[in-house]
Amino acid sequence: MSEPLFAIVVEGKPVPQGRPRVTRWGGVHYSDTLNEYREAIKFTCEKLFDGPPLVGPFTVCLRFAGARKGSDLDNLAKGVLDSLVDASVILDDDWGTVCRLVVEAAEGTPRTEIEIWDNAEK
Repeated sequence: MSEPLFAIVVEGKPVPQGRPRVTRWGGVHYSDTLNEYREAIKFTCEKLFDGPPLVGPFTVCLRFAGARKGSDLDNLAKGVLDSLVDASVILDDDWGTVCRLVVEAAEGTPRTEIEIWDNAEK
C-alpha cells in the first residue's frame, strides 16, 4: 500500500464546529476556542504542505481523540475540512473533491489525525 498524499497529527483537544454566533449588529463569528483550533490546524498544514492545492477526487480520513463527550463526529469533521481549504491543502471540500470521508473516534492523547488518500488507494 502506498503513502497518503498528505498526513498530519495536530496535538490538542478537538473542537466541534458549532453554530455561528450573530451579533446584534448582524455580524457573524465563531467561538474563540473553535477559531484557535482551526488556526492550529491551518498553521500545521501550512508548515508541512508545500505545493498547489490537491484537487481530488480523494478520500479524507479523520481520527479524533479527546473530544468532549457528546461531540458529533460530523461537526468535528466540518472544522477540519474548512481548515484544509483555508490552508490551501485541498482546493475544495465539496463531494466531487472529497468523494469519501472517514471519521472515527480514537483513544489516547487528545489529537486530530488527518490523512488524505488518492481515491484509488484507500
